[in-house]
Amino acid sequence: MTKSFQQAKASLADAELLIAGSNYKEANRVLDIGLSALGYSYASPSVDDDTGLKLAAALSEERAGHLDTAAHMRANVLRTRLTLCSNR
Repeated sequence: MTKSFQQAKASLADAELLIAGSNYKEANRVLDIGLSALGYSYASPSVDDDTGLKLAAALSEERAGHLDTAAHMRANVLRTRLTLCSNR
């Protein structure tokens, strides 16, 4: 596993603790770090990946002030991308 994969995985674990503690603003920040670390090379080109749309929806929720919803959505995106990466 690459360093970026490990960093993204650690970010998800940290964010899940922050979400459990209702610290959604920090969870969103940590999840963005994890998503950036993983980048765009997490899935094979043949995979039908809709996580970009879900990430856009999370950003919309965040802008609307729904930090909890945004954090849960981002966590799901990162979790999915990590799974796609490890299935590659």
